[in-house]
Amino acid sequence: MTEFTNQIFSAQAIAGRVKRLAKEISAAESSQPLELVGLMNGALVFLADLIRHLDFDFPLHLVRVQSYQGDRQGEVKVTLGFDPKGKRLLLVDDILDSGGSLIALMGELNRQGAEVLKTCCLLDKAKSPLQADYVGFHCPDLWVVGYGMDYQGLYRNLPFIAELPPTLR
Repeated sequence: MTEFTNQIFSAQAIAGRVKRLAKEISAAESSQPLELVGLMNGALVFLADLIRHLDFDFPLHLVRVQSYQGDRQGEVKVTLGFDPKGKRLLLVDDILDSGGSLIALMGELNRQGAEVLKTCCLLDKAKSPLQADYVGFHCPDLWVVGYGMDYQGLYRNLPFIAELPPTLR
């Protein structure tokens, strides 16, 4: 496996923060029905760990929001597989970078009649006009991989989050 020398967040730090984040969400959101919407593929690992710590019952939906083709950001494509009309939704994503994916998804969900939209992102690079309701970590503006995040389909399986070495780009 490739050596990642600049680890930004360790597996232990991630596990602790995800557990605390789930408690924050549970305290704030469990009084009214809430459905979770995971953005695939990047949020898969984060979503799996987060839902194990939530203290309320919820339906779970997975959506496909694609904004990268290889290493270039392109047109955002949204694929829903459920009816959001009248629902309170918590959108769970891996990283808030430009915000394009979440903004496109929120626009589509609003068009289809979602009642409430809240957001939860593991990482926030503080570059987007969008502010997530729940954030795991503030992240430096680096290309990061691991814990579900990839580069050209690779490195999602790393248990930590690290900067992608320039030699791999």
